[in-house]
Amino acid sequence: MAAFVALVALTLGNGPSASLPTSVGMGLLLALVPAAIWLVFVYRQDRLEPEPWGVVLGVFALGGLLGHAVVIPGSRLLFDVGQWRHASILGEIVASIGVDGTLAILVAYLAVRYSVYLTDEFDEPVDGIVYGVAACLGVATALNVHFVVDTGGVLPLAGATHIANTAAGLVAAGAILGFGLGKSRFDRKRGSVWLTLAFLLAAIVGGGVERLALAAGVRHASFHPWSSLAVALAIVGVVLLGCHVLTARMRRQTLAGGQAGAD
Repeated sequence: MAAFVALVALTLGNGPSASLPTSVGMGLLLALVPAAIWLVFVYRQDRLEPEPWGVVLGVFALGGLLGHAVVIPGSRLLFDVGQWRHASILGEIVASIGVDGTLAILVAYLAVRYSVYLTDEFDEPVDGIVYGVAACLGVATALNVHFVVDTGGVLPLAGATHIANTAAGLVAAGAILGFGLGKSRFDRKRGSVWLTLAFLLAAIVGGGVERLALAAGVRHASFHPWSSLAVALAIVGVVLLGCHVLTARMRRQTLAGGQAGAD
């Protein structure tokens, strides 16, 4: 991700007159690169029984379509967050988490819950993380395309950092949501409780990571992209590690239960 940000800055220029191009094609290219990096990384964590790439990409595309159709219009038109989010710190929190984060996680949940979740492909807890991340990356791609197209005059380094931070935040949120979906599928007693808690935490993370990263990068009225990116990547690293540990434990419990049943 750091290499992606550096390459964008070097390729598109970092001088005082340089700015991020606002074409749809450039938006797609810049949005798809970090999405592909994260998707491959998370997909490789499921080595025992990898999911079909076609299904994973289908969930990614569905998340992107829902993000374009629901998240962006909902934030801009229904809640009109641009008119009040900057009025106070509370407004920023409500807009980032209560509106943007919640809408993003809601459509990612719908993209998984009413597609692959209903099939036999969703057959182990870690699958939830793979598909949750895929759906959230689809949403992130839609958000990043709109960012590039709608935002003029942004330095390439700052713009690439924003794109990377958006993707990182929703990767972390997708992993949490996916963990909840996996618990919901395989833990019949407390699955609904786990899913509810995971949804709420995912909304907080999905809406909060970008805000935290932005705050970390702003010092003395100037923006420091590398500090911002480091904070976002640190948060997503902690979340992915935690989800990996928890799903590995679930997998061992499932295998142990299956062996006991066979005995």
